[in-house]
Order: sequence, then structure tokens, then C-alpha cells
Amino acid sequence: MTTEEKNNRSKWVHIRLTKTEHEKVKKECSDSTSQSLSAFARKKLLGKPITIKYRDRSLDDFVTEMIFLRHHLESTVQATNQTAIFEVVKEVKSLMSKISDAWSQSSTAEKVLQKH
Repeated sequence: MTTEEKNNRSKWVHIRLTKTEHEKVKKECSDSTSQSLSAFARKKLLGKPITIKYRDRSLDDFVTEMIFLRHHLESTVQATNQTAIFEVVKEVKSLMSKISDAWSQSSTAEKVLQKH
């Protein structure tokens, strides 16, 4: 496709959808990296690959639990003020930080799926 053809979209395609169909298309579009519903529909209609945002929900749940655990450990350390516990918590926080970094990197991962 030439630059002129790409920028000169002058033809319209109109379709009617039920409310359920429209919600499904909007959901798929929001799960993708498409900037607009039009761009998403164009790729879908032309059989082009659609990049889908991907998140590992089990890892999300794990990180949520780890955040809760971290806060609980911090409050326990503050309440007891014991050095031995403080060292364990420090080590746990370090491990949680590493897990969080890995989670952040994996949460931005994307998969390209060909949808027809």
C-alpha cells in the first residue's frame, strides 16, 4: 500500500451490530493495542495480525498477596522491634522486589495473535 492510499481512506463500510456483538467487539479492541475501534476493525476485516495485550493473572494474584504480606511483615516488625525479625523482613523485601521487577517486565509483554 502506498503512502497516498494509506492516508486517503475515502470509502465507508457500515454494519449493524446487536448490543452484545458491539460489546464483544469493543472488548476485543480494548484488549488489543489498536488506537481506535476503526483501526481494530480494519485489521480484523483485512485479516491483518492484531497485537493483543497479555497479562498473567495468576502472577497478578501472587503479587497482590505478596504486597499484603509485605505490609503485614512491616507492621509486625514495627510492633516487636526485634533485630532478627527485621533481618528476615529485609531479605523477604529484597526477594519481593526482584519478583515485582520480573512481574513488571512480564506484564508489559504482548502476544501477536492472528484473528480471523
